[in-house]
Amino acid sequence: MEIREMEKYFSFDVLRRGYDYYKKGKVKELKKAKNKCIAKVSGTTNYKVSVDLTENPYSMKCTCHYSLEDNCKHMAAVLYSLKNDTLLLESKEVKINVEEIKDYASFEKIFKREYYKLFHNRTYIQENELEDYVQLITAFTNEVKKQVGTNNELAYEVFEYLLINIDGLDVYDEYGEKKNLFDFLLGSFHGLLEDARIFVRFLAFILTIYTMDVEEFYFEHKEYILDLLYHSIESKWQTEEFFNLLKKLDNDKYIYEYEKNDFKVKEIYLLYHFVDKEEALALAQNNLQIKEVCEFLLDVYKEDIKEQVSLLKKMIQVNKGYSSDKYYQKLVTIYEKNYPDEYLDLLREYFTIHGTMEIYLKIKKCYSGKEWHKVRKEYLSLVKGNKLYRDICVEEGFYYNLIDSLKSAWIETINEYLPILIANKPKEILNLYKEKLIEELDTSSCRQHYQKMLNNFRNMLQIPNGKEELLEIIDYAKENYKNRNALQEELDFFVETYM
Repeated sequence: MEIREMEKYFSFDVLRRGYDYYKKGKVKELKKAKNKCIAKVSGTTNYKVSVDLTENPYSMKCTCHYSLEDNCKHMAAVLYSLKNDTLLLESKEVKINVEEIKDYASFEKIFKREYYKLFHNRTYIQENELEDYVQLITAFTNEVKKQVGTNNELAYEVFEYLLINIDGLDVYDEYGEKKNLFDFLLGSFHGLLEDARIFVRFLAFILTIYTMDVEEFYFEHKEYILDLLYHSIESKWQTEEFFNLLKKLDNDKYIYEYEKNDFKVKEIYLLYHFVDKEEALALAQNNLQIKEVCEFLLDVYKEDIKEQVSLLKKMIQVNKGYSSDKYYQKLVTIYEKNYPDEYLDLLREYFTIHGTMEIYLKIKKCYSGKEWHKVRKEYLSLVKGNKLYRDICVEEGFYYNLIDSLKSAWIETINEYLPILIANKPKEILNLYKEKLIEELDTSSCRQHYQKMLNNFRNMLQIPNGKEELLEIIDYAKENYKNRNALQEELDFFVETYM
C-alpha cells in the first residue's frame, strides 16, 4: 500500500515511537483488504488498530486511551508496516541464565549487558519502552529470588542497585509526564522488608542519602520513601536501633534549609516591636545581606522616599550581582516618578549590571528617533556576546551581527532565531545551519543525541534549499559513520518519514 506524508498525521515524538514499535516487531496479525487493514499492536496490552486509506485524510482508529484525543503511536507503527509491506523484526527478549547470577558482581555485569541490548546504555527511556524495562527488572527479580533463596543480603544488594538506577532513569508517558517506577520495584521486593535486619539497613540507606550534600547526590524519591516508612511500621520492627535511626532521619528532614539567618531576622523583629526600635534598626542596617531584613527596613520607611533611596543604594552595594536586581527595580520605579533628571543615568547603570530587554526598551524611550540611531550601537557594545545582545540585534534589525554572534553558539540557540533569519537572511542561515549540523553529527555519540539531532534536521527543511543540503549531510553521515548502528537506524527513520 502507498503511504504518503505521515508527518501530517502525527507529531514528531509519536512518529518516533511508532517507528520504534514497528522496528521492534510489535505490529501483529496485519490483515489487508484493498486500501483497508486491521492489525494488533502489542504494548502495555494488545491494541486493535484499523486504517482506511480510501479517505483523505486517512481514517484511523485505535483502542488505546491516547487515540481518543489524537493519532497514536500504534497507528503510526501500522502505517510503517503498510508502507514497507512487512511486520519486520521479532521482539527483543531478555535472556538470563539463573546459574550465571552467583554473586552481586555477576548480577551487575549481566544486568548492564541486557540493559545495553535493549536501550543502548541511555540514561532515559520512552514510555513505549516502559514494558521492556519492566520486563527486564521482572526477569532479574525472579532470577535473583530463585538464586538467593532465603539469602536476603544478596537480594537487598540487587534491590539497592535497581533503586538507585531507577531514580536516575527518566521514563516518560505519552503525554510527556514522568513515570514513577519506584512503586513497581518496591512491590517486587516487598518481602525483603519483612526481614527486620533488612528493613533497618534500608532505613540506614535512606538516612545516608538524606544527609549527603545535595550537589554530590540527589535521590528523587527520598520524601516518598520517608512517608512510606512511617506508614509501614509494624511491631516486630520496633527495635531500639530502628527508632534511633527514624528519630535522626526525622530531625534531618530539613537538612538542606539554611536557617542561620532566621535567628537574626527574629532578633531584629522582636527588638523593634517589643524592646528598642533604634537598636533594632541599627542591627538591621548591619545585616543588609539578608533579604528579609531588607524587606523589613523598606516597610518601616515606606513613607520616606529619601530614606528608601538611601537604603536601596546601600542594599545594591551589599548585595552584589543577581541579588541586587530587585533593589534596582525598586529604585528605578522611585526615580521615574520622583527624579526624572537622574532617571536615564540610573537606567544605564542598571543596564550595565543587569541588562535585560525590558531595561533596554525603557532606555530607548528616553531618546528621540535621530538621537537613538546615534547611540544604540553604544548600548549594544555593553552586552556583546550574550542573549541580550542577540535580542537587541533582532530589535534593531542588525541581522549580520546576529549571524556572527551565532557562529560560536549551540544549535539550540540558533533555533530560537531561525524563523527571523529565514525571513531576512536565508542564504547565510542555510550555510551556518549546515555547518552546525555536520558539527553535531561529528560530536554526537549516543541514540539520545541522535534523536535530538533529528529535530534539527526537520528545522533544516524549513530553510529555502534546505532539503538538498540535508540530503548531502545524510549521505555524509551514512558514508562516514557506518559503524554507528544507532545513528544509521535514526537516519533510516528520518529518511523514510520526511524525505
